[in-house]
Amino acid sequence: MEERLDVVSNGGVLRVTARESTELEFKQILNEVTFKKCMKTIAAFSNQSGGIIVFGVCDRPRDLIGLTGPLLDEGIQSDLLKTSLVPHPITEFREASVHGIRVAVLQVSPLSNKPCIAAKDLTAGAGQPHMLRQGVIYARRRGQTAAISGSEFVQILQERDESIRHQIFGFLSRGRKVGFDRAIIADASSPGEAEGDVTYFLPYDAAKDLNVIDRANLVDDGGAPAYQIQGNIELTVPAANDPRQPMLPSRAADEIRHRVQQATLNDLPFNSTHLRKIAAHLGFWKTKEGDERHTGYQSMTERPFYFRDGREAVARFAEESPREFLEVCASAQNRARWQETGDAP
Repeated sequence: MEERLDVVSNGGVLRVTARESTELEFKQILNEVTFKKCMKTIAAFSNQSGGIIVFGVCDRPRDLIGLTGPLLDEGIQSDLLKTSLVPHPITEFREASVHGIRVAVLQVSPLSNKPCIAAKDLTAGAGQPHMLRQGVIYARRRGQTAAISGSEFVQILQERDESIRHQIFGFLSRGRKVGFDRAIIADASSPGEAEGDVTYFLPYDAAKDLNVIDRANLVDDGGAPAYQIQGNIELTVPAANDPRQPMLPSRAADEIRHRVQQATLNDLPFNSTHLRKIAAHLGFWKTKEGDERHTGYQSMTERPFYFRDGREAVARFAEESPREFLEVCASAQNRARWQETGDAP
């Protein structure tokens, strides 16, 4: 972060020499009003290549003044994002120290299902100017956020289509490498499609052990036997029969959230990002593939998952070492609030 901001000392004052850009924005404070003002910038970052918002930097001059006191709760941040923008932006919030000065950073990732659109109007109060206008798509230009132009909208759609094509061909390429017998297929039909609109041809060796034989016809495909499957297909994926009970990150976080909150704060935000931090702290993600006991990696879909032992270990860590758990994944405000409850060991 120090390199990104390019901070220099000017007469004893720390000055940020980096300028606001298509991927960087500065805010002086972090409260609910300020966060609402960030909504269109967050949407713009989501619609382009992502970006970060740094709280604790003056606008003019760009002095690094830092933040004091409690920050806007992550739960409030999450609620504002979910109710104000569609699709929901992918963000990660953290506190950081730059030259010993406390700042907060909101990192926004680019969306794959662009565009991100304002879901409602936002103002600071009656008679105040709009911070966000319903139905508007925002873009970032030379450090400024504004409503998107027609050509920019076309570009977003083209980039989205190109990304989808890359995902499809990437999936097929990985399938050739790891073997299509390991492929996962679930609900192959699209919404609104009539029965029989979707056809899959699976090699005989890949399909013979799946639970679709009673719904498939054995056909000759270029001289080799294959199963032809039509219609609304739901196959039992390998994970369903895996005794380690793998779950994708969001579902895994949902499953243990109640235990985590009981051990720490009953309204502590706990999602897949926090789960990842804790799992990494416990040593479950030393490699991309996980440790195959607590965590794993699906090579076909390139998605991580958590086994039952991993979920249990994270929940037990919260119950046995709540202070350390919060130090790893909670905001400074929530850590302080936990201390104030009198429940801290």
